[in-house]
Amino acid sequence: MALRVDFENEKISKLLLQLSYPSIIAMLANASYNIIYGIYLGNFVGPDALGATNAVLPIQIFYMGITTMVAIGMASLVSMRLGEKKQEDAALYAGTAIVGALLIGAILVAFTIIFSEPLLQVAGAAPEIIGESKSYLIGIIIGWIYFPLVVVGNNLLRCVEEAKKAYSIMLTSIVANIFLAPLFILVFKMGTFGVGLSTSISQGLSSILLFVYYRRGALVLPLNKKLLE
Repeated sequence: MALRVDFENEKISKLLLQLSYPSIIAMLANASYNIIYGIYLGNFVGPDALGATNAVLPIQIFYMGITTMVAIGMASLVSMRLGEKKQEDAALYAGTAIVGALLIGAILVAFTIIFSEPLLQVAGAAPEIIGESKSYLIGIIIGWIYFPLVVVGNNLLRCVEEAKKAYSIMLTSIVANIFLAPLFILVFKMGTFGVGLSTSISQGLSSILLFVYYRRGALVLPLNKKLLE
């Protein structure tokens, strides 16, 4: 089965299905993170560790909102320019979004490391779980050095008719995290920091896959050369 989506010739109803179900599957799989964390942290680390992941969740959602805003804005502009057959303009927008994603990641990481405790207090973390929450936050924020790039890259894949490839990369990361989280908890005894670190490593795997696909031109992307200049 071909991975590409034919935007020019396919029916709108079929396009809607082809573009929506990969995202739905990926979102459902992504929701499994909290289930997996709940099972392992609740049973093998303790209730404070489970509370710590919930305390960090508002911060994650806020950061994800910022990153998604950039990614969706880029995707809209790139899609319109590709529809107009203006590939150079599309490449310019995509390149700008990629640079912006890297800057956003660096700023968020630095800001979080410096102001981790005030952020957790604003997010509503109870004093008794601040320590556990900070460990988890630091572990997971490491991945935000490159995670905004993953979000932008996945949206770019959808723009160039590779929606299934985008969600397969996301699923690869999620499956890796499902195996890494218990490894860091049960074997390495790293607690909440280990859970956050496993997520960062899994996201790093996604960024590597994206880079390999773009670098090798395996997906026949019209923006490959422009993105790598």
